[in-house]
Amino acid sequence: MAATAGQGRASVPVCWLLACCLIGAGRAGKRKEQSDDERHAVKMPHHSFATPMDYGNLLDDWVVSGASIFETERLLLHPGVNDRTGFAWSKLPLLTNDFQVIFHLRVSGQSEAPSDQAMAFWYVNENMSSALDEGRVIKAKSWTEGILEQGFGFVGSRGKFRGTGVVLSMANNVANGRLGSHISGITNDGSRTVAWGPDQEAAVMECRFDFRNTLNAAQVKIRFRPDVVEVSMKQSPSLSWQECFKISRPVRPGGFIGFTARSGMPSGVDLKSDSVSIVEVDVANFDENVIGEDMKDVTSKIQDAYRDMLTDDHRHFVDQKSQTDHLLRLTSVINDHLAAAVPEDDKLWKQVAYLDRRMSRLGRDCKTLVTETSLLAGAGSDPTAHKEAVEKLKTNIVGIRKVLEKESATHKKKMESIERSAGEVKAKVTQAMSKESLVVIAKQSESITKTVRVRGTQMVIMTVVLLAVIVAIGFLMWNRMNYYEKKHFT
Repeated sequence: MAATAGQGRASVPVCWLLACCLIGAGRAGKRKEQSDDERHAVKMPHHSFATPMDYGNLLDDWVVSGASIFETERLLLHPGVNDRTGFAWSKLPLLTNDFQVIFHLRVSGQSEAPSDQAMAFWYVNENMSSALDEGRVIKAKSWTEGILEQGFGFVGSRGKFRGTGVVLSMANNVANGRLGSHISGITNDGSRTVAWGPDQEAAVMECRFDFRNTLNAAQVKIRFRPDVVEVSMKQSPSLSWQECFKISRPVRPGGFIGFTARSGMPSGVDLKSDSVSIVEVDVANFDENVIGEDMKDVTSKIQDAYRDMLTDDHRHFVDQKSQTDHLLRLTSVINDHLAAAVPEDDKLWKQVAYLDRRMSRLGRDCKTLVTETSLLAGAGSDPTAHKEAVEKLKTNIVGIRKVLEKESATHKKKMESIERSAGEVKAKVTQAMSKESLVVIAKQSESITKTVRVRGTQMVIMTVVLLAVIVAIGFLMWNRMNYYEKKHFT
């Protein structure tokens, strides 16, 4: 999935470049002013998101904090819980001051909302994604106190900023003549700290917009031009855009967009805050001469060549030679992009092949399981046959149970017989090892001991006698030999 998203993002600038060059080739002379419908807007993928959302990829481009979290179907700014702050800011600046933002939101809650509940869209010159020190917020007594210490007290953002904010208030404000939810435009040049609330507001323009508890996701369109900001809205995709207001002020490139929200503290016991979420954000660049955002998915060489071609003063051609030169440059850029994308394509292809093998194996396993289930519960879609198969299965289970019970009784009888035999053997062994038997054995042992002693004495006597006889025979032989010696040699 990540590789697919990366390839899709990387192909957008190249396709846009090809379209711009082909359209430019058909133009001649000085570029004329055109309306928004005639101009060719390019979506900026690193500032946009839609369902289903990939949490891993989105965190590369966005910072979420507080009660906000990316889910598969939405960016939840804050749940329907009191005293919660939502915070979602883009990490990358917008490099153009001629762009459009459309976001789809869902606000769900009771019929009445807390008076201090609101959400806001921002385009400011400060990088708010790194301005909030979350470590300090965590160490504070509460999240609210932690963000207030850092000046983030204006609907979850800084009250001192340089840029434009569009605040969507969800409460009835009878004191100021407003009934129901409405949209307000806020501007600041960084010289003052503005506040938001029912009694003190910094809105320069506003209009009524009932965006709470709508059947479909409500939509807000904010069109940024170099010298004006236009805000439009509609409650459903099938409806037409209704213009809310315009704010005349210079729009500088290099700003950051973001969403913040504050659930508020309901005054009533039964009053609860709304659940606020963003389901889609679409950011598009309307300036053909500027890259709207950093092209992180392509090499710096391609990005530089792309920027040079967009800003080339001679890109609107007057003859075939200039068209040919420009197309050659475009071809070179596309070739470089393809060469860089080949390894990613190979990796993506291997992942797809691996997933295909897994899906095939899963399909085979499912077929095997279906076959086994059919054999077990009966094949076919006939309810009667299925019921008969189930009854037969129940009968077989009961039969197996009876067999097991019968075998269990037989086994129990055999075990009792073995226990009786073991008891008899034990009794005989115990009887054989009684006291009388031990006395008899002791007497037999004593008799054997006496016999051994007598025979031992006899053996000693016989040995002495034998030695005496040997000595006597030896003496007689010696005496005889001595006699013969004297007789013959003397």
